[in-house]
Amino acid sequence: MNKTPEFLFDRTLNNEELNFWTNFLDNFPFHRQAYTQALISYFSKNFTESIDLDESYKTIQEFKTKEELVNYFKKDGASIQFIENYPLIIDKLDTFFPNSKPVQLFLMSLYVGCIQNMNFEISSTGIHILPTDRKIKVSTYIPELAFIVDFMGQRANEIFPNLNMKSVTISGEVALKEKSSDESYVIKVENNIVKRFLVTEKENIFEFGYDFSQNSDDRKDIYSPLQYEQKRLLRAIQDYYLRNSLEINSLKPNNKLKI
Repeated sequence: MNKTPEFLFDRTLNNEELNFWTNFLDNFPFHRQAYTQALISYFSKNFTESIDLDESYKTIQEFKTKEELVNYFKKDGASIQFIENYPLIIDKLDTFFPNSKPVQLFLMSLYVGCIQNMNFEISSTGIHILPTDRKIKVSTYIPELAFIVDFMGQRANEIFPNLNMKSVTISGEVALKEKSSDESYVIKVENNIVKRFLVTEKENIFEFGYDFSQNSDDRKDIYSPLQYEQKRLLRAIQDYYLRNSLEINSLKPNNKLKI
């Protein structure tokens, strides 16, 4: 890969970090995440039989095995597709984040739940948009990129503090043309927000910005994992991180996993 990345990191990844993030973006089964929408619906205030996220989070913290986590969601109303696929998602998460607690896998399954594709590849210095002949809408790149920005920036370390991940800040922009309409756009990342501009003859018109760590009342076909419940999810993640960071930091250095 010789070309300059469209979106640059604020530092160069070392080989261990590059191997991890490459493996994650290339092999994570994002296509299976569609089935977690059933789980996300459980926590949505618009779902008639919604489950309280805070109560579930407290319960799942006590689980010792992945099987307990999977069985916890075999409730009335769960689809066959969800029951069949959620164990596969949890198993795959466990391969990327080995020796994780069930509560970590649970938080991650919700956090990444609405990302169903990843049209990017990674180098040591940044992120490239993958060339494709498929009719991908420009808007499709935005939630994916917003997820990467937020996850690499801080969220990976909050969900998996035992991995001791170093944060990465991402910035940059790229011009793209919508294949279905021939309209031109600029996607820009600044201050952890992914912004979309419509390019006209006279100016670039700012349409909207998207931050994966915030809600968006104006969805523009883009949504965070729990939409209106997103702040509660992030609060649970941050609470988990704060409570466990003291314990992790108290371990001897040779007992830490590092990326």
